[in-house]
Amino acid sequence: MSIQTLHLHSTTKAHLSMLEKKIPQGLMLVGPEGVGLLTIARALAKSSGAVAQIVGDEAGNITIQTVRELYVRTRSKTSQKEIFILDNAEGMGRDAQNAFLKLLEEPNKTTYFILTAHDKSALLPTILSRVQVVEVKRMTRPASAALLRAHGVTEADKLAQLLFIASGLPAELLRLTADEAYQRGRIAAASQAKQFLTGTMYQRIAMISSISSRDEATEMLALSLQMLRVQLGQHRTTDVLHKINMIVAAKERIEANGHIRTQLLRIALL
Repeated sequence: MSIQTLHLHSTTKAHLSMLEKKIPQGLMLVGPEGVGLLTIARALAKSSGAVAQIVGDEAGNITIQTVRELYVRTRSKTSQKEIFILDNAEGMGRDAQNAFLKLLEEPNKTTYFILTAHDKSALLPTILSRVQVVEVKRMTRPASAALLRAHGVTEADKLAQLLFIASGLPAELLRLTADEAYQRGRIAAASQAKQFLTGTMYQRIAMISSISSRDEATEMLALSLQMLRVQLGQHRTTDVLHKINMIVAAKERIEANGHIRTQLLRIALL
C-alpha cells in the first residue's frame, strides 16, 4: 500500500507523495471523518520502510500513562526507524498533550510521529507548532463519480444519490459500492432526511413515531445537516441557519443520551 494506490483528492495526493519521500519527524493529518486519515498514516509508514506502531490502549484511548510509556520506549537508542501513529489525537486530555509535547521537543533521530485529527483546534497550539500539518481534502465530485462508475454505478439517479451521501469520502464511496444492503439503507436514510426537511408538520411527526433507534435518529439528522449545508451554500438565509443550529443541538443531545423523540419533535414543530 502506497499513497499512489489510495483514493484521494489530487492536491492532497501530490502533497503526500512528496512527504512520502521524506517524512517529517512530526506530522499531523487533519480531515473529516471517513476521509481515511489512519489509512494514509499507515501508507506513509509502510512506504518509509519504518516499523509502524499505533499508540493507545485497547480502546484506542491515548492517556497520560500511554504517553509516559511511549516516552520510556523512545528514549532507548536504536538504528531502526520507528513511526508511532497517534490516531484521533484530539482525544488526548490536556495532561496527556503536555506530556506528549516533551516527546516532540526532544525526538530521537530515528523516532517519527504521525498524528491524525478531525478537529485540530482541540490540540495545544504548542503541539501544532511542532508538527507539519497536512489538510486532507475530500475527493472532488468528478473523481468520486469516476470511482463509482468504475465500480459499476452508471444509472444517473443512483449516481447522484451516492455522490451526495458519500460527500467525497473515499471509505464511504467504496462501502456504498461493495455492500448493497448498506447502500439501500443509506439511500433510505437520505430519503427520510429529505422528507424530514421538506414534508408537512404532520408528515414529520408521523415519521418521528417510527424512529426508536439512536443511531437511526443521528444518521437522519446528519444527512439533514448535509442537505441544509448544500442549501446554505446556494442561498444563505437566516431560516436555513436557524434550522442548522437546531439540528446540530438536537443531534448533540441525542448523542449525549437525550430523549430521541423529544429532540426530534423540537425540530418537527418549527
